Amino acid sequence: MKNRLEYPMWHNIDRKRRKAARKARMTPIEWKDKDKGDTSAVFAGKRGKYVTTLKDCSCEDFNINLMRKSPCKHMIRLAMELNLLSKGKMVTNLDTALYVAEKRDFRQHVREGDLLNTVCIAKFLNELYTKGSAEIESIEVIKDSYIRFFYITSADGKIAYPIRKRRKNARKTVKIATRRLGRWLLEDENALNAALNYTEQ
Repeated sequence: MKNRLEYPMWHNIDRKRRKAARKARMTPIEWKDKDKGDTSAVFAGKRGKYVTTLKDCSCEDFNINLMRKSPCKHMIRLAMELNLLSKGKMVTNLDTALYVAEKRDFRQHVREGDLLNTVCIAKFLNELYTKGSAEIESIEVIKDSYIRFFYITSADGKIAYPIRKRRKNARKTVKIATRRLGRWLLEDENALNAALNYTEQ
């Protein structure tokens, strides 16, 4: 079946949602049947991933706020991608969308994953955003590819420089790691004794 915008769903498109649909973070991260009609796409959101068609979307906005009477921003972006709506100043950046998509899993890893890896992540991000740069070698031990979203590299590939608009997420990550490290010290008698002995030196 051919992709099309059906009445009355698409009769009145919300202006704010149309504007939001053009942003880079709204770039689809997965496609299904893009060239066959009845196309669906997967979008990243703060609460998870949403499966979207031109008729419906699994996001809360469409199912609760809009009560299925008009398209959500994900549906609008899908229509733009399929050239069924004017794209205007639409921005496409898959890395930005993946940054949003993987954020929850990354935070979960920092909260509950390997402790040494969490310490390495926090150390790198803290240095990156407080000093303004960090050596690339320092992230080779980090077992989480999400860290790539926080920096750009120098021409020789040896120095990492922070992506400043992601400072807030970096600080939040360091804070989570710091709290976890404190809890670990309190719960592990050997670790606490080692820390106390170190401070007494």
